[in-house]
Amino acid sequence: NLTTWIKSIIEWLMHAPVGLKLNQPLVDFLARFYFYHIYLWSGYLEALVITVLPYLYQLMFILCFFGISLVIGAICDFIRLLTIHLYCFYIYAARLFNWQIRLLINLFRLFCGKKQNPLRNYRL
Repeated sequence: NLTTWIKSIIEWLMHAPVGLKLNQPLVDFLARFYFYHIYLWSGYLEALVITVLPYLYQLMFILCFFGISLVIGAICDFIRLLTIHLYCFYIYAARLFNWQIRLLINLFRLFCGKKQNPLRNYRL
């Protein structure tokens, strides 16, 4: 099953893969978040397969009359619907990374004395 395979990969990543020591509270939070997202995605996938799959062959047969480019576009759209969870994982991880980079930049500015403090004459 695809969802159990993805869950096993996330569990492997939770336990210091390749000897990397990770921030355990952050890893636990992200793992719970991704497990819940996988749970939601599997329900979405089941609903999509139950409602769309019986009509998919008929739809592809009808689209064949309009040209191969329309069929290829419909297949790409269907694959995009099936893999929307990967895009969501990417967005979550990218936003978290962006947030961490901004925090590190602000921390660097704080240690260099370039962050403004209104209580100390706008200099720290």
